Amino acid sequence: MVRINRPLLSDALSNVDCVRGWGNDEWSLLIRQARRANLLSRVADGNFEDVPYKAQQHFINAKVVAKANARAARQEVHEIQRLLAEENIPFILLKGAAYLFANFDFGKSRVYSDVDILVPREKLTSAEAIFIKNGWMTTKLNVYDQKYYREWMHELPPLRHIKRQSSLDVHHTIVPPTSIYKLDIDKLWANCIPVDGLDNVFVLSNIDMLLHSAVHLFSDGDFENGIRDLSDITCMVAEFSKTTEFWQGLEDRAVELGLIEPLFYALRYAGYFLNLDVPDNVIKKCQTLARCGRIKLSVMDMLFKRGLLPKHISCTDSLSSTAMFILFIRSHYLRMPLPLLVPHLLRKLFQQEQVGI
Repeated sequence: MVRINRPLLSDALSNVDCVRGWGNDEWSLLIRQARRANLLSRVADGNFEDVPYKAQQHFINAKVVAKANARAARQEVHEIQRLLAEENIPFILLKGAAYLFANFDFGKSRVYSDVDILVPREKLTSAEAIFIKNGWMTTKLNVYDQKYYREWMHELPPLRHIKRQSSLDVHHTIVPPTSIYKLDIDKLWANCIPVDGLDNVFVLSNIDMLLHSAVHLFSDGDFENGIRDLSDITCMVAEFSKTTEFWQGLEDRAVELGLIEPLFYALRYAGYFLNLDVPDNVIKKCQTLARCGRIKLSVMDMLFKRGLLPKHISCTDSLSSTAMFILFIRSHYLRMPLPLLVPHLLRKLFQQEQVGI
């Protein structure tokens, strides 16, 4: 693999013993990297020894923020459930809110920027009308962006509540309909799990939850929280792999859903950045099924080992900007066929130039 120095954040998340002997400079840099990656509260859960007083204060504050954030997320989900119950619309919690309501320990220390839900495609219009009637407004106001989301994307334009300023993403599937990943969303609904105490509210099955996180991270193009999402995946594997049939079930489901490539990348880079222990036979078979040969893998290493780093100045090099640009183009290529992609990118470029005038 391409050799790039791992950030201190990776060490702190994957091996608590590595901090022994750290001085104030290392702790200060760790905190800055973790805060930039939205992982400070998760780092604060580490059982570190001899933490300097100032670092302890940052950790205490991060835990307070995470608890308040989790309370707010719970309140939002309960309000969403109340509203959609008016028309008996079921929904699946995705990503952060799902980890919280599935009662995973790692979900309690995660910071949430929005709530993501999945509703049946045939209920999408009704759900949107309910939200708009109750104070949610779209944040994408120009005509082209509205068309982009409604015709080509897997979700409505993002919504924001006019009073609470909370954000909501309403999905009808987990990958764009125009994506290279041709996923049957009914298969995810068939395996979803009810949330205790909330009628018509579900989470994905454990394996589907992990696969969704993988395809989101490695095809969406938003790496602002890349290492946080990779940490989520690492935590999920640690939680789910306690059963002997986990690895075979994960591989089989990834093949069934057509998501073996993002799964391979998730396991590979979680191993690199966070020391995730993946059986050799599993990673080799995933690589074979993903058709990721030596040359392609070298290119992906160059890109992802920069793109997944915390967006902090200590984690960049001369190729970081180039890697991020290529990953941006790649994400759009995965999302849209070329006849749609080229006009879309040209339009977005023109819009940026207009803003800069």
